[in-house]
Amino acid sequence: MYNLPLVAINCLVFWSLSLQAQTPFENLKLIKTIDLKSQNITTDKLGNLYAVANEEIFKFDAQGTLLQKNSLKSFGNLFSIDVSNPMKILAFYKDYNKILFLDNMLAPSASSIDLSAIGFDQVTLTCSSHDNGMWVFNSLNFEIVRMEPTLKISHQSGNIAQLTGHAIKPTALFETNNKVYLCDTTAGVLIFDVFGTYIKTIPLKSIIDLQVENNSLYFIDNKGFGSFSMDLLQENEMPLPQNDIKQIRLQKNRVFMRLPDKIDIYAN
Repeated sequence: MYNLPLVAINCLVFWSLSLQAQTPFENLKLIKTIDLKSQNITTDKLGNLYAVANEEIFKFDAQGTLLQKNSLKSFGNLFSIDVSNPMKILAFYKDYNKILFLDNMLAPSASSIDLSAIGFDQVTLTCSSHDNGMWVFNSLNFEIVRMEPTLKISHQSGNIAQLTGHAIKPTALFETNNKVYLCDTTAGVLIFDVFGTYIKTIPLKSIIDLQVENNSLYFIDNKGFGSFSMDLLQENEMPLPQNDIKQIRLQKNRVFMRLPDKIDIYAN
């Protein structure tokens, strides 16, 4: 029988050491189980947890207390959210090719953006960008495109398949620490600068979930949970505490684990 708290402690110890923390986390304990079948979780810089369940968004604090809940059924199932700016949350409705911005209460803060109406018929990924901009991955041209709040195009990467020599079908897109990350299950993690210029590819393949903190990548792949230091160019992996964990998010002194029918929150 696996020892979930012990493995989770090891995850946090490993995480803290990779961030060059002075003291490793110890005595991690389960503080909350949220009974929710969700398709995606993420966290903001304030330590809040967000869960997407079909047409609904749930916002919890670091203790697992429900703060807000919103259902926007007119837009269908919610594909992804970006909470890097918790005051302006980007919600992407892939089936309708629309983006909706929400405030910190999960209420729409502006009219929805019809991507088809501005010339992007085949967007598969979106994310927030600095200065209230946003990125989209245009699968028709295999490129990432940045737009200003006015929806004017500011930067484009060009055809990424031609730049890298790899046919790509990316699964995640986000901007952090003045870099843009495009995660692809076959090519790896492609990194661009904030102008859309391709920098390099980190050959971490078969990634299911990815998080970037302090110049390190944290991920789940078909081997388990691991990290890659972009400073040391060093990869470390360890087995998952159980097979059905879909996501792990590390935020401050919390570990959030998404399972098929619940979310477990651990703290030190």
